[in-house]
Amino acid sequence: MLAAQQLADELKIAPKVFFLGRRDDVPELMSQAKVFLLPSFVEGQPAVVIEAMLMSLPVVAYDVGSLRSMLGDDRGVLVPARDEHRAAQEVVKLLGANSAEWNSMCSNAKVYAEDRYAMSVVADKFAELYERLAVAR
Repeated sequence: MLAAQQLADELKIAPKVFFLGRRDDVPELMSQAKVFLLPSFVEGQPAVVIEAMLMSLPVVAYDVGSLRSMLGDDRGVLVPARDEHRAAQEVVKLLGANSAEWNSMCSNAKVYAEDRYAMSVVADKFAELYERLAVAR
């Protein structure tokens, strides 16, 4: 049994938690989620967190890689790496959060992601880069 599945059993939330494995319908699944959990030990700048933020999902993640700058103090929840119990506690806490807290975190995350990672923003950044490279030649 995976550690996460065992933890779900211990917390008595197993009937409400699904471990789905590899899927091709991730956007549809994420649209039904209430919280996004990323218990990854090594990350750079995970696209899946950007996707969750764009879908207004609160994110709980290990404090690794660039997640601190992505989630900040008001766009998600960071927990120490490998602290599965704390991650689970934060998920439960978010699920019980009042709507003002929840809405604020989700809104802050979405605005941050849109301002930095929307297709138009990224396309503009690439265009600026290409222009600078062309001028430098």
